[in-house]
Amino acid sequence: MLTVYGVLDDTTYVRLRDAVIKAALDEYRALIIDVTRLAIAAPSALPGFTTASSGISQHSYIPIALVCDSIMGQKALHQNGINLDIPVYWRIGDAIAALPDDEHWPTGPLRTGPGGRGTGRL
Repeated sequence: MLTVYGVLDDTTYVRLRDAVIKAALDEYRALIIDVTRLAIAAPSALPGFTTASSGISQHSYIPIALVCDSIMGQKALHQNGINLDIPVYWRIGDAIAALPDDEHWPTGPLRTGPGGRGTGRL
């Protein structure tokens, strides 16, 4: 589980993409990204999620899902076609339930930086 918050724009796009790729390649079997508290200042930066997903798929298959319980966030993700490449859910429980049943998925916190545990600020 990775929670990102802050402002997503053209200046934070690369940090978001890199953080998602790093998190996915840290030996997790799935990555659920909560973007509820992410302010989308530049919708043109949203493809950072799909770019990260493409980069990850070159190394291994790690299911990725986005969670956003904000109507504005859901609308932005759908209007920009992010949901066509990455599943988008309203609740974390729904994203977890959608993971394949044949695996046991870890739900431990993700370290994203100095002192950070389970969250990443853009």
